[in-house]
Amino acid sequence: HDNLKLYLKEFFKNPLIIALIAGMILSFLPSFGWIENVFKSTASMVGATASPVALIALGAFLSLQSHHIPLSLRAAPAVLKLFAFPLLIFLIFKKFGQPLNHTSISTFLAGMPTAVSTFVIAKKFGIDQKLVADSLLITTALSVVTLSTLLYLIL
Repeated sequence: HDNLKLYLKEFFKNPLIIALIAGMILSFLPSFGWIENVFKSTASMVGATASPVALIALGAFLSLQSHHIPLSLRAAPAVLKLFAFPLLIFLIFKKFGQPLNHTSISTFLAGMPTAVSTFVIAKKFGIDQKLVADSLLITTALSVVTLSTLLYLIL
């Protein structure tokens, strides 16, 4: 019971969760004029810095760590993310008779590399940061080939 309280407290202190909840609340509020434009402009500028800062943190982490994780363990998340997940999405969309453009777009999006926010979340919660960082690096590098191949197959 105490662990659940602690977990929920940490969960709701996560900036990603706070931003999600704030965005949902704000989407239901009526427009409030020029203040809304100032808020949107400021939030947009701050939001634009999130990915570059996360990439700098990832780069610093990778440069300071020695990685002694077996290649097979580092490759597993990349294979699942870049090959198995798009295939699964394709098969599900085909099974349920979705239009070709919906199937193609969803399959392509499923084949995108691991998001940098995954590293930020792993670091925040103390999850295996080395494995997540390696997965992010490998999926990003391989996605040049896999996304090009997916585009060729889709188009």
